[in-house]
Amino acid sequence: MDAAIRNGILAKLARADQHLETLTSEVGAWGEGVPHTYWPDVDYNAGRYSIRIAVKIPPPIMLSVTCGDFVHCLRSALDYLVCGMVKKPSKRTAFPIYSQRDDFFCGVELPARRKQRGALTGLDADGVLFAMVEKLQPYNGPHRLRDHPLYLLGDLSNADKHRAILASAAGHQPLTEVNTPSFTGRDIEYVGKAEYIIGKPLEHGAEVVRGQFKVTGPRPQVQVTGQFPVDIGFGRFLVTIEGLKELRKVVHGTVEHGLTLLAGY
Repeated sequence: MDAAIRNGILAKLARADQHLETLTSEVGAWGEGVPHTYWPDVDYNAGRYSIRIAVKIPPPIMLSVTCGDFVHCLRSALDYLVCGMVKKPSKRTAFPIYSQRDDFFCGVELPARRKQRGALTGLDADGVLFAMVEKLQPYNGPHRLRDHPLYLLGDLSNADKHRAILASAAGHQPLTEVNTPSFTGRDIEYVGKAEYIIGKPLEHGAEVVRGQFKVTGPRPQVQVTGQFPVDIGFGRFLVTIEGLKELRKVVHGTVEHGLTLLAGY
C-alpha cells in the first residue's frame, strides 16, 4: 500500500477520535444542564399512569455537525482502505455497505468479475481482501440491520450528505435500581414494574414511563420523584454516544485487519 494512503487512513481515524471526544463532552454537558422536566398523567378510574416529559433544552445543532464530521471521517477511512487495496481505483471505488446479498452481488461482485466499473472492480473477487469486505456486510450480521454498526454508519453517512444528522432527546436506558425514580403516593398499590419507553425521539408531552396501580383508599394519589435517564440519539435510529463508540471500534478493527492482510501481499 502507498504510504500516503496508509497515512491518510490513520489520520482520518485520529480525526474521528477527536470528534468523538468532543461530542462525548458536549452531550455530557447537555445532560448536566437538567434539559427536561416531567409530570404524571394519571387515570385513577383505569388504574393507569404515565410520566410525560417536557424537553426544556433541545440538543444544539452543533452536536449534529460534530456527529456528521465524526461519521464522515470513519466512512472516509473505509473508502481509503479500499482504494489502497485496488491497484487502479476509479471514481466508483469505495467500501460498499449493503443490506441485501443480492444487491451486493449485482452492484459489487458481478461488476468486479466482469471487469466493469464498480466499488471493488480491480480487486480479485476470489481473493481474501474481497472476501473480507463481503463478510463485513450488514446482511451477514447475526442481529437486526438497525443494530449492525456498518449499516448504521452507512445510514448516518448518507443522511449527512444532504442535511445535518438529526440529534434528538431520547430515552435509551432501561430503568435500574440506580436510575429508577421513586414512585410513591397514598391510597394506591403499584402493580408490576414501570415500563420505560425507549428508542424514539422525545418531544413535549412524550410518554417516557407507564405503569399500573390499584386504588386502596378513598384519596388515591400517584407521586413520582427523581430523574429519568434521557440521552441524545443521532439519526433515524437514534444512535447514542455508546453506539457511536461501537462504530468507531468496528471501523478501527476493519482497518487494522485490512492493513494486516495488505501487508502480506
